[in-house]
Amino acid sequence: MKKHLFLITSMLLSVFCVSLWLANRRTQKAFQQSQQKLHALVQQYQQLQQENERLQQVINQLNQQRPSISEPPIMMDLRKYYRVNWPNYIHVSIERFQTGLFGGIRHPVIRVDNQTDFAIDQVELQLQYVLNNGQVFQTVPLTVSNIAPHSRQTLTAPDSRRGIKLHLQLQSITSQAMNFCWTADKATIPPQADACQCALSHSPESN
Repeated sequence: MKKHLFLITSMLLSVFCVSLWLANRRTQKAFQQSQQKLHALVQQYQQLQQENERLQQVINQLNQQRPSISEPPIMMDLRKYYRVNWPNYIHVSIERFQTGLFGGIRHPVIRVDNQTDFAIDQVELQLQYVLNNGQVFQTVPLTVSNIAPHSRQTLTAPDSRRGIKLHLQLQSITSQAMNFCWTADKATIPPQADACQCALSHSPESN
């Protein structure tokens, strides 16, 4: 009887040990798999970090090579600076308009931006109402006056019973404060030539 009990106990202990060994093997295998996944994630993170650093270097190089609108040089007359760089600081645009179901344009709004340090006395424009076939149905002259420095001004143009789109043409810009009188017939002259002064002066201008 004791011998049978001993054998049964031994068998149970053997089964328990085998179960523990199998459980330990499964645990080790799961741990190894977790370690491998963690290692793979760390490698991916390092690769992404290296790629991010490389992209940042490329962006920095592009920023260094990209031409930018520089601030007015201290030694250059401020009025002259804005005259020779005026396309960067004075803009005209069609802000919005509505079209009818069968054509026609309503509530066209024109905007003039003055980002210089000087007031603009007057901006003259021509607004063309264009038909579906590309022909100009109507041309309306517009004038925007007294645009303060670093501001924008809008103007509502007339409605038109025909037309599906608009074209805006700049005709002239006048700023006595800047000594700047640009007209469309000077459009082919590079701004850097500074050929659009209202009154030519042989003496240096003061800021």
